[in-house]
Amino acid sequence: MFQHLLIIKANMNKKYLRIDQGTLEEAYEIAKSIKEFDRLYPFTEFENRIKDVTHLILIASYKNTPIAFKIGYETLPKKFFYSWIGGVLKKYRKSGVAQRLIEEQEKWVKENSYERIMVKTRNRHVGMINLLRSNNYIEMAKIPYEPDEETRLLFEKELN
Repeated sequence: MFQHLLIIKANMNKKYLRIDQGTLEEAYEIAKSIKEFDRLYPFTEFENRIKDVTHLILIASYKNTPIAFKIGYETLPKKFFYSWIGGVLKKYRKSGVAQRLIEEQEKWVKENSYERIMVKTRNRHVGMINLLRSNNYIEMAKIPYEPDEETRLLFEKELN
């Protein structure tokens, strides 16, 4: 199993943030603590999403405490990677954690010869939309929902 460790300096009291590959259980525990996931999928949906496909689960920890996660998996056709779900605990937002997770995911995706990353988010996740745009993700589609804050936005980034 791929095991890549990245130690980076974070803006959190000059301590270290650790990002490594984790488990679905670890990611789900973090997700349950993120208020924006008020209608979180059941754990079985998390299992079904990555069952029998190549996937990556990243966990960010600060002082050995899990604070963020990012889950993605291969889609059909092969060579596309779908960055499905991720989040950062509120206390640790705006500290660069989400940026580091995106960078680590993109690095792994490139190393594993995927051609592009796809991400779907909702209008209400303004921070995520801004993060994607600042990382050169292009908005490819808008799927209207009522209310508008639930409208889905599909972003893609081609990797060279």
